[in-house]
Amino acid sequence: MQRLKVNLGIKVSSVLPNYITLLCGIILITFVTEKMYLEYLIPFCSLNYFLIIKRGKIQGSVGKKMFILFGIFIAIQFAGLLKNVTVYSVKNILTSGSVFLIIYTILSGKFKIQKEYIKIYYFMACIVLFFLSKIETNSKNTLAGCAIFLYLLLIVLMEWNKSEERKRTKQKGCRMELIVMIGMLPAIIFSLVYSSRTALFTGIFIILLYFAFYLFDLNARTYQRLFGPMLFFIIAGLVIYINAKNYSWYDSINTISLKYFGKNIDSSRSYLWRTSLAELKGLNLILGMGTGITPFIKRYANSSFHNSFIQTLMQNGVVGLLCLIVIFWILWKHIVQITDRSLRALLMAAFFAVVAYNCMECCLLQNKFFLGMIQWMILSLGICYAETYKYKYQEDEIFLFKEKPVFLEKGLNCNESGKMVY
Repeated sequence: MQRLKVNLGIKVSSVLPNYITLLCGIILITFVTEKMYLEYLIPFCSLNYFLIIKRGKIQGSVGKKMFILFGIFIAIQFAGLLKNVTVYSVKNILTSGSVFLIIYTILSGKFKIQKEYIKIYYFMACIVLFFLSKIETNSKNTLAGCAIFLYLLLIVLMEWNKSEERKRTKQKGCRMELIVMIGMLPAIIFSLVYSSRTALFTGIFIILLYFAFYLFDLNARTYQRLFGPMLFFIIAGLVIYINAKNYSWYDSINTISLKYFGKNIDSSRSYLWRTSLAELKGLNLILGMGTGITPFIKRYANSSFHNSFIQTLMQNGVVGLLCLIVIFWILWKHIVQITDRSLRALLMAAFFAVVAYNCMECCLLQNKFFLGMIQWMILSLGICYAETYKYKYQEDEIFLFKEKPVFLEKGLNCNESGKMVY
């Protein structure tokens, strides 16, 4: 029998294993207590990494772009304090800074995780979900969303490992399509048990989109052009959703929703968005109505607008929303440049899933920020992978460029592997 040797040591600069450990711990505490504790521990670790390991320096073109964009966005949020100053609005500014730190640490840090780590946390999550499905809680939607995106994060990391194995061994390896489909099943079943529509459909959406992008393996430039149509369809979809009751199909679909989930198809979101957007006029449309404002409707007072993009528009106007869109454009542009077919399909599906989920919930920058951290981590991995292998490719090109002239001077040639051809 062969001995299995596993090295579970973690370097100080290896950020992601520490993040996953913290994520799982915080989720477990939240499940048990039904309250969120220590959610800002991860950004604190990011700040510690930024100041100690990176010595407070912003490195790399992508890191600098993100720093500028988040700097502009935070400046807009500070301007919004002139209209609304509360503890909640100040917390929103801290949250935006936290998001940048998470993205930058994943982009610049060492995060390679052995598959043993991923498997341990995956099976731990399965056991925890089984017991938690028996417990009644008031935070069903949030917990189901955390399950969907935590499982997605673990599967992305698993696929990253498989991708590196494929590059190293030049072999196809196992069928990753099965791992994606089976891997998401526990979270989807958990969402079904908790009757969380948004999380359930997001999980199914991830699997379907993964297979679609895997089958239609187009070039990066073609996929980049999808970003514009995606924005159009999001706006069109929100307009249709807001006016859903005016369409003939509303009653039939709403009946199904009431039967299986006990909720109307719109859950009063359409009324909330319609009445809120009507308040945006003049300068408020450009700069927003103030950082940290909450809906004016009594039912949603001190709550959220249940849409990250509408909430950004309401609080920081068109200028703030444009900053967020440009950040997403940079993320998308790098994700589609990934050369590994399966990993690219998975991260593209994850990108659409994050956008779709935040069209119905608010977690990217505020409110359910803990869930938002998981989503930002997943998207940041796309930039990190694209940048990592881009530089490796450039180094290979430089190596070949340095070696070739030696052979050419002797009147010889060399093939792709570097061997001389006479």
